[in-house]
Amino acid sequence: SEEDKRMIRLEDNYNVAVIGGGPAGYVAAIRAAQLGARVAIVEKGTFGGTCLNVGCIPSKAYLKNVEIIEHIRNASARGILIDSSQIKIDMEKVLAFKNGVVKKLTSGVEALLKSNGVDIYRGIGKINKNKD
Repeated sequence: SEEDKRMIRLEDNYNVAVIGGGPAGYVAAIRAAQLGARVAIVEKGTFGGTCLNVGCIPSKAYLKNVEIIEHIRNASARGILIDSSQIKIDMEKVLAFKNGVVKKLTSGVEALLKSNGVDIYRGIGKINKNKD
């Protein structure tokens, strides 16, 4: 099936158009709007970029689970007796928790954009070198 190839001429309605909703893009869009510009942002996926969606934040959610397991394994040093051989990991719940954290943060970025008056366009933005 053919993709939706809508072309929106952002220059007709906006002072600033930002391509990409990663940390540089969404911060630039919000700041420009705060300074009084009419701003549009174009994002093909979810806001927040690599760190928020698949890098730093998800990996920290996984690392926290490892930290908890290590605390359980070392609890006996504090007089807490737990059979650490009984630890089981429910990967479905681990993934659901990680996805919830990511969703909360990406939703927060989108809410910040909207609350600052930035218009959001879903899709792939490109700069057309033709003036027409």
